[in-house]
Amino acid sequence: MSLSSSVSISPSISSSSISNNRNSRDLEDKYGDSVVFPCPAKFEKIIPLDERYITHATFLKNKSSETTFIGLLTSNRFYKVDSDTLKKIWSIDLFDMHSIEGDESPDPKTLRIVYHVKQAPSLVGGLVNGGGGGGVGIGSNSSNGGNHNGNWDNNNNNNNNPEMSPPDSPTIQSRLSSSTKRGSSSSSISSGGGGGGGGSGSSGNGGISNDNYISEKIFITESEEIRDQWLVSLRLLTRQTFQKYFESTFIPAPAIYQLHIYAYKTNRKGKNQIRCILVSTERCYNISIKTPSLEIGKVKWSFPISALKTLQVFKSAPNILVLTLDNKENTKVKEVQQFILKDLIERNLLTNELRRIYAKLTKQSLTKDEKDELPKKFGKGK
Repeated sequence: MSLSSSVSISPSISSSSISNNRNSRDLEDKYGDSVVFPCPAKFEKIIPLDERYITHATFLKNKSSETTFIGLLTSNRFYKVDSDTLKKIWSIDLFDMHSIEGDESPDPKTLRIVYHVKQAPSLVGGLVNGGGGGGVGIGSNSSNGGNHNGNWDNNNNNNNNPEMSPPDSPTIQSRLSSSTKRGSSSSSISSGGGGGGGGSGSSGNGGISNDNYISEKIFITESEEIRDQWLVSLRLLTRQTFQKYFESTFIPAPAIYQLHIYAYKTNRKGKNQIRCILVSTERCYNISIKTPSLEIGKVKWSFPISALKTLQVFKSAPNILVLTLDNKENTKVKEVQQFILKDLIERNLLTNELRRIYAKLTKQSLTKDEKDELPKKFGKGK
């Protein structure tokens, strides 16, 4: 599947927090499912001993085909399994899933997974002017020394299998760029945004772009009910996966992970830089994203959510959120921060979470101002 110049990376779904624990050795037991499902004998050779069987279902290869395959879901991965031979074709780590979509699709049987593509070391090294080496993944995993990239599997590098993407599948670009065009022209996004808004998206790395690291899979289920079951299961499991990661990496106890969203932050020079916005029960974190690999980087800054003064949204740019804060804790952080989300839904998701947590912390209501037009001073990121 060919991806367009702009990529869309979406949040894992937020809900009430599950629990918190900082001992990585105890995380699996702490966050694991309370119900253990028996693994069907036919999948015992596929599922590693450190993974739990969750469910499986039959999927159509495309809308017009009667050929099927088995989708197998465990506590760690989604597997595509050949229906006849029962052999694994490829798999996707839950940690690499950026979003699970389908409940807004016009086709009630469609399930879409947007995920991070792990490049082969030889491919990455060749593209980046012969440099580099190690595999590339988004973020890290405390269970393997802080490096989540070691799970890349040459046998599973079938990320752009055309049979999984019907011709009428919307591109990743259409889900992001269409919403950003509604904002001011100075807020436009390019795939090089993580490197300061470079127009080509190559970030100066020998032509390699974010598109090399983001892909999508389209799945056709046999019924809407099955699609909905998979939406719920995948979203719950990915949320648990990211909660474990963020609480063991960035969020100190006793705060608890609530939500993370990938967005573009407009800096002082008016450039849009891709960021991971992480929200806990106490703070909001601005985390850098490396380009072009889209790995989670370091915390640029954070502020207590109780320091928020107002939130501003705009009818002319429904995917933009402007925060005003009184951050006496760190005076180097600008009083006004602008974020460009994928769409109105994600803007509302972040807005509602910030207001909910603010109310819980301060016992007061955080003002949300809705205006018609986005002021130029915001559009330019000043």
